[in-house]
Amino acid sequence: MRHSNKMDILWWILMLCVIFVSAKNIYAQGKKNNNEKLSVEDSNNKRTSEKEKPVKVSGKLRVAYIPATHDALLFIAKEENFFEFEDYELDVQIREYPNSPEALVALERGGFDIAIPGIAAPLYGIAAGKTLKIIGGEAWYSAGIVARPALKPKDGARGKELLEPFKGKRIASIKNSTGDAILRGKIREDKLASEIKIRTYPTPQKAMHDLINGKVDAAMLWSPHMSTMEEEHKQFKVVLWTRQLLDHPCCRQVTTMETYNNKRKALVYYMAGIIRAKDFMAKAAEDEDKRKAVLKDVKKYVKNEEKILIQELFTIDTKLEKKRTEVSPNNSPNEIEAYAKMMIAATLISPKSLSIISKSVDTDILTEAYQIIYPKMTKKDAEGCAKSGLLSDKEIQDLWNKYGKQPDSNQ
Repeated sequence: MRHSNKMDILWWILMLCVIFVSAKNIYAQGKKNNNEKLSVEDSNNKRTSEKEKPVKVSGKLRVAYIPATHDALLFIAKEENFFEFEDYELDVQIREYPNSPEALVALERGGFDIAIPGIAAPLYGIAAGKTLKIIGGEAWYSAGIVARPALKPKDGARGKELLEPFKGKRIASIKNSTGDAILRGKIREDKLASEIKIRTYPTPQKAMHDLINGKVDAAMLWSPHMSTMEEEHKQFKVVLWTRQLLDHPCCRQVTTMETYNNKRKALVYYMAGIIRAKDFMAKAAEDEDKRKAVLKDVKKYVKNEEKILIQELFTIDTKLEKKRTEVSPNNSPNEIEAYAKMMIAATLISPKSLSIISKSVDTDILTEAYQIIYPKMTKKDAEGCAKSGLLSDKEIQDLWNKYGKQPDSNQ
């Protein structure tokens, strides 16, 4: 009987051990399966996340600019990181040049991908057989004649009357600048070539020096040099705006055919960044923080007092009825053609060059750029923006409202 009890106890102990080991194995296997399941799910989730997150690619462009307020969109885009996108990061390296011809020479020699000259210089180049592409805008107007108030045309003067006060006078002008071509064109159109003498200078600073010292009677200057002269030398005023002579675009975004063909994507994102900068400028008109940012961005590259930059970028000039520096990314092919026709009429370029110039004005890059900034924008609407001239702050606000995206954020 005792033996039987001992055997029973041993049997139960053995069974409990078997049950314990089996349970431990089942638990371990379950945990392993669970971990494997979680690992597979995590891996799948990671792969899904990687698919959803766009792969960020990068590009690089080198830009030759002129240190003036009419290049403000470039300065704002660079300083506010508007060349950086969710799926694309563009490295824009910039370098200063004193005038349009030198900026274009740097472009043509292959050291740069884009130059931002006045409109006249690339038209001279294209007419001479250079294969350049104008892919966007930067500014409008932004030039005028500075002289003593006695040379101001009478109120209400139009056409030939505008240049009457300059008969027998010497006018300093900057080689191949936007204002220079307009001045030469109108002098020839009005048959005043024998009565008004133009002296050509390489930079605004040299023209200003001779005006101050009486070697010339007036100077055709671009912004912000006009405002600087008025501020620092009270005896001089802007007496005539180029816009009074011709409604015209100014600085253009110019590239070579090589860059156009080989770096197209980078060019599209570059112009998208310029569009962002214009939108930022529109908001800065009413947003004090953005206004301060614009002034800081521009002042880094244009060494002028803040009050001059405010006068150029944010103040409506009563005579001009616009800001002294009006900026716009739009390419305005119709206005470029009108400017080219003025140059042809003045025998500055050949009539045969008009068709070549028209083909050199590209709006496809800018159209794609608008669709990046406003993804819901139709191609037709984007092309309309690309071909337009200046857009008012209200027109830009209408774009925000219609397409539902704030362009100046790095989305």
